[in-house]
This record gives sequence, structure tokens and C-alpha cells, in this order.
Amino acid sequence: PSPATAGAIVYTALVCTVFGFGCQTWAQARLPATHAAVAVSLEAPFAALSGRLLLGERMGATGLAGSVLMFAAFVAIAARPSAGPAVGVGSTE
Repeated sequence: PSPATAGAIVYTALVCTVFGFGCQTWAQARLPATHAAVAVSLEAPFAALSGRLLLGERMGATGLAGSVLMFAAFVAIAARPSAGPAVGVGSTE
């Protein structure tokens, strides 16, 4: 590949992949599991929204309905009060 292409590949690998996943892993280690799960699960809807806002991409009715359902489920899970640990989890009995 040309030097420009090789530079783009290296940049993508280092900045977008290593830095992006490094930040994500760092944040997940510091969040409660439910919050981390919601944050990670929201990647697809926010990617679709970013595609629309930044690139003018359009989503069909099925994709839009799926995104709305996913977002509603994530909000419902995040808003639900915690039931505490499951029986036997973390116990030494």
C-alpha cells in the first residue's frame, strides 16, 4: 500500500482501536455492571444516530423500530432498582 494508506491503517489501529477500547475497558472497570452493560449496549443506537447526524445516512422503518426498542429496554433496565446479589453469591457458607 501507499504511505498514505499505511499511515491511515496505523492511525486507525492505534487511535480508534487501542485508545477506544482502552478507554472503554477503563470505564467499565469503574462502573457497576448494570451501568457498564447499558453503556456498551448503547453503541449501536448511538452509531446510527451519529451516522445520521454526521453523514446524512438514513435508517429504514425496521432499523428505527429496533433502535427504539433497544433504547427503551436499556432505559428500563437502568431504571430498575437493584435486587441485590443472588443467593449464594459471594457467601462463604
